[in-house]
Amino acid sequence: MAVLWLAVGIMFLTDLRYSCTSGVGSEGLFQAWCGLGATVGALALLLCLLSTGTTFSVYWVAKKSGGLHCKLLAQDGDLIYLHKTQVGPMPSATKVRTTLYSVILVFGLAQNILACFATVFSNFVAGDRIPSVVFGSLATLTSLLTWILASVLLSYNRRPFITRNLTKASTHFGVYTALSLLWLAIMIMFLTQVRVNCGAINDLNPCPTYIPATAMSFVLCILLGVTAAYIYMRTKKCGGTLSSSNVAEFDGEKYGDMELHGAQQSNA
Repeated sequence: MAVLWLAVGIMFLTDLRYSCTSGVGSEGLFQAWCGLGATVGALALLLCLLSTGTTFSVYWVAKKSGGLHCKLLAQDGDLIYLHKTQVGPMPSATKVRTTLYSVILVFGLAQNILACFATVFSNFVAGDRIPSVVFGSLATLTSLLTWILASVLLSYNRRPFITRNLTKASTHFGVYTALSLLWLAIMIMFLTQVRVNCGAINDLNPCPTYIPATAMSFVLCILLGVTAAYIYMRTKKCGGTLSSSNVAEFDGEKYGDMELHGAQQSNA
């Protein structure tokens, strides 16, 4: 993945010397392509750096733990008596959370692209539309934050035997609740621009770019809210509290013939 993103970044950035130096047409299309290419190229290089860092992190931790064939969970201290046990099938509650987290991750990436395109179009093609550019920039940054946090929490979604802050139900609930409220605010911002821009008769109207971004903001708001509600209700139903419970504590995780719960993790 690191090599692929590096290639994508190089392709987009090398094209900038043509798109950013060409004459600007009456519709500013060269400027739009220049801005979009620079943004995509920068994001591709960022993903390349993140992929490279993740690769080296996994490599060094694995080498210290006995080689690349070791289980990642074992390296983090999540599996007890690893040589005697095998990871069991994923519990249904874990499957629900994993599905929700994964969908949020995918929609966050999609919104990152839509919001970025809407911002570039409003700034370079449609002319000086300061509110649209500001709202689009906020959506771009928030979507970047959304899929990064979703990917991090997804990796700590099935670790019922450790007590790190990233495994606590309160952390997952708080992050998804805050993101849901953020996307609600951004959706309202977008709606104000849709009402203004879609009522104007203009060939360069940014309305077609803001309708999908607004719809995606609504979807993310609902998905994040549902995920936060599921975590809260699941924890309360099983008699736990958000502040003291592991997010996967009551999933009924099995390792081999053992079924361990959060109360046993301190004895592991």
